[in-house]
Amino acid sequence: MKVINGNFGKQPDTEVPLSEKLEFVFNQLKSDAPGNFLVMVESGEGELTTATDLPLTEVLYLIEMLKLSLLLDLGGDLNATVH
Repeated sequence: MKVINGNFGKQPDTEVPLSEKLEFVFNQLKSDAPGNFLVMVESGEGELTTATDLPLTEVLYLIEMLKLSLLLDLGGDLNATVH
């Protein structure tokens, strides 16, 4: 799993709506690609929305492992792979 800090290359002059950002991401995914997907979007008011094709138990496991990794991180690179 890779934690991405929201920098997707060239930044536009104006703020791009979240719906357009998500549309861009989903357009990059092949419908017949192997594997699963998990998209997590934080609203800014503390709400987290997820979209996935994984079972709920696996999503909860990934979120818990991500929280543990962030809590135990000693200040490393935010884009490092989370194990």
